[in-house]
Amino acid sequence: MSNAFVIAKFSNSKGKTEIYYGATDPIVSKLDSVFATYEFFPDEKAIINRLSEISSHWGNRGFIYTNINNNKEKNMYWILSIFKKNTREYYYGERSHVIDKATSVKGKNRLIGKAYNTKELMLWQLEYHKKNSPKSKYIAV
Repeated sequence: MSNAFVIAKFSNSKGKTEIYYGATDPIVSKLDSVFATYEFFPDEKAIINRLSEISSHWGNRGFIYTNINNNKEKNMYWILSIFKKNTREYYYGERSHVIDKATSVKGKNRLIGKAYNTKELMLWQLEYHKKNSPKSKYIAV
């Protein structure tokens, strides 16, 4: 049984709890010198279930969720968020469509994006955003 996926939980330098999830090798090597707790998973479905449990149990406690993959993997799915005055818009879907749409409507507003190598991981992160930012706009492209 291979443990291709991992969830690592640690405190960053500002004292905030961060949760890295995704491919095992890049996460373990990135957190080599940091005290972190690890949970290993054989497949993507198991890691998504555990992420859902964590977010349901702890709610919005200010955890920072970050998806980390192997650099060799092609990140096909993206979530880009645009901050407009007092609101936030999330554009999500396949990489090329999301980037084209978000940059065309961006204007002078701040744009932040995260890449995902699978649609399932992107959708989990999107559900997490929807629970914690229900007033934001979510636009599939």
